[in-house]
Amino acid sequence: MNIHDSGYKKLFSNRTIFRQLLETFVNQEWVHSLDFDTCESLDKSFISEHYKETESDLIYKVQFSE
Repeated sequence: MNIHDSGYKKLFSNRTIFRQLLETFVNQEWVHSLDFDTCESLDKSFISEHYKETESDLIYKVQFSE
């Protein structure tokens, strides 16, 4: 793990900062259609096809607004 990984992980685990990151740095129309009120973090532990446990950094689930 990189020395800065834990700091970034803590920083982006804040939903407000996650939203600001997307709105500031992702220059795509779909970002404006996200309903950040529905933003939730998901379980980041997985069992792979080969039965090896792995863990991702962060996973967010965000609905599109209508």
